[in-house]
Amino acid sequence: MKKSYLLLLALVFASINSFSQTVIYTNDFESYTAGTGIASQAGTPWTTWSNAPGGSEDPVISTDYALSGTNSIKVVSNNDLILDLADLTTGRYQIEFNMYVATGKIAYINLLQNFAGQNSEWATQTYFNVDGSSTTDANGESTGSFTFLHNTWINVNYIVDLDDDFASLYVDSVEIVSWKWSMGSFGSSSLHKLDALNIFGWTDDNNNTSLFYVDDIKVLQNQTLDAPTNLTATVTNSDIDLAWTAPTTLPDNYSLMRNGDVISSTITTTTYSETGMYPMNYDYMVRAHYNGLGYSASSNTATALVLGGVDRNLVLYEINTGTWCGYCPGAAMGADDL
Repeated sequence: MKKSYLLLLALVFASINSFSQTVIYTNDFESYTAGTGIASQAGTPWTTWSNAPGGSEDPVISTDYALSGTNSIKVVSNNDLILDLADLTTGRYQIEFNMYVATGKIAYINLLQNFAGQNSEWATQTYFNVDGSSTTDANGESTGSFTFLHNTWINVNYIVDLDDDFASLYVDSVEIVSWKWSMGSFGSSSLHKLDALNIFGWTDDNNNTSLFYVDDIKVLQNQTLDAPTNLTATVTNSDIDLAWTAPTTLPDNYSLMRNGDVISSTITTTTYSETGMYPMNYDYMVRAHYNGLGYSASSNTATALVLGGVDRNLVLYEINTGTWCGYCPGAAMGADDL
């Protein structure tokens, strides 16, 4: 077994801010030969998209740049590397690594709910563009965005809680997006599984090509964090007042979800209010956030019913529009003409 390839069969516990972690996999790539593919040298859990280590999909070990030591993985266009996590369905996991995107080049990474070649299912994907902009798809297109510097090491950190069905992406310790894990990249999935990390050398529509480096990867299984309790929702006319009990270990802040969507991740008190809500049912959950460790499991669900509205009788169809839609006003006027 290579020195830098620590696939531990025994549980190895470390304590970070009093929370335990189990090391599943870690690699600094120092024991491999430059110029040869990482999947062909390292073997399991590394492979490529087509399960063809040693071929054109397999990125080589390079001494061009490294965050630690002298070696890293060099990814160019058409490289398609997989870190196979073997169908995880329970537990809480942290997948962390560092990236270096060369000037004038692009990069791409994703997590897969299911790794099955062209039949794979995406959990989230992030594009690093040539202009230094970056977007993440997670339960919707471009739900997360940030900027990055070329020729600089970037820390990427995923926290995936399969037991709570919730995940977060952090870049350089800044939360980019959090989402309901099973919803996948575009909110159309329902798969409750973590299967693989995919590191892909893509070429964009303007023929910009990939050149980036990956170093110091680790996969950890983390302890569940203390969660808020006793969430309540009190309705007064069309206003909803929420309150909850803080966990024993005080968090840095809270994240609140309404009907499955995150509505605020910057709450620092144990109360929150919404005013002028439409008549309907609302389901709320709150999570505690611990810097560097992600979010706790959710609290209990609190349901609020706002009364009102107009009862519908024998309605065949309804037409509505929104100010966010550039085409809807014209379509609504056409429907009104009809």
